[in-house]
Amino acid sequence: MRQRAGFSIMEILVVLIIISISSTVAVVSYASFRKDEAIRGAAEKIRSIIVQTRTRAIAGGHPAEVVFNFDVQQVWVNDLTPAGLHQARKVIPPELLHYDVIMEEVQVGSTTTTSGQVTARFNADGSSEFLTVNIRRADSDDSLDESYYSIQIYPTSSDPKVWPHERK
Repeated sequence: MRQRAGFSIMEILVVLIIISISSTVAVVSYASFRKDEAIRGAAEKIRSIIVQTRTRAIAGGHPAEVVFNFDVQQVWVNDLTPAGLHQARKVIPPELLHYDVIMEEVQVGSTTTTSGQVTARFNADGSSEFLTVNIRRADSDDSLDESYYSIQIYPTSSDPKVWPHERK
């Protein structure tokens, strides 16, 4: 009886096809995961900056404002005097959102802004106007709510809420 010395070409081809299909699925899944992480991270970054702004206002005993700049997709914090004038600009330096994330709109009170620059003010007691920030993945269909994250804080709330896959 003759023993085989190795694998046949057909067996090798089948293994290579299985490996290539598996690696393709893994690469596509990983790319999607990274994009989801980018928008989740941007939402958490905005939530954190809102919390820091409110904390600065309370701890400093003077108003502070968070600035949303649509033109360069940045967010930063300014300290204000009790009269509402700028005391110190960019005390929390500008944070760029991830390149795969677009800040689509910011609603402060009843005013919704989609371009330029908008500010949300936090008073020394921690109160503010109603604030909603909607962000989305840059490569997604802007008509689908699944590609959005909303960050919201109510006037007397202490902690902003992040709403994944929703446009508020």
